[in-house]
Amino acid sequence: MITKLISRARRLYHQQRFDPAPLTYPNDYTELSQYVSVIEVSNARPFIGELFKRHFGDECPLEERHFIAFYTPAEGQPIPLGYFHHTPYGRSFLAGGLVIDERIYRRLPKELRLIIKRSGGIAEYLSVRSFEMLGPHVDAIWGHVGDHKARQVDYRVGFVDTKDPHLMVIWRNQKLSQQQREQMINEVLALGPF
Repeated sequence: MITKLISRARRLYHQQRFDPAPLTYPNDYTELSQYVSVIEVSNARPFIGELFKRHFGDECPLEERHFIAFYTPAEGQPIPLGYFHHTPYGRSFLAGGLVIDERIYRRLPKELRLIIKRSGGIAEYLSVRSFEMLGPHVDAIWGHVGDHKARQVDYRVGFVDTKDPHLMVIWRNQKLSQQQREQMINEVLALGPF
């Protein structure tokens, strides 16, 4: 009896006021996906801890969710190329900590670097694939952006500007009213940079 009630409540919750927007795919990733995989891990520190500290001057977050782009050479172990972190916030996610390992990137075979460039870059690919893995019942994905290059990637993957010059958002739930969106923007702004 309880199981049926919980199941029905979940079904109603997901049916209620939710209309997922399609994710933006600015490029074709078919060729790139043969060489680079995006994987969610429970703890990213063993893979990208040093890269994160070098780039941000701080430890990699421990909170969920962690996405890593791995390059797997024909012979050898997977090599982490990039990282993206998404912190759950209600039915939304705070996206941050996107970093690409330029040292590894420069050592990739020239042909692979050309494929990456044609595909929009590792940051774009990592963003799109990680957004897919967040699941369909997400109201919004938030980004706090200060870097011009990062902003250009964010526009390509579907982010739009908000009233704050640093806060960007992908509205996934198309049934949110303008009033609900404004309220959510104000709540996320109150968090400060993330």
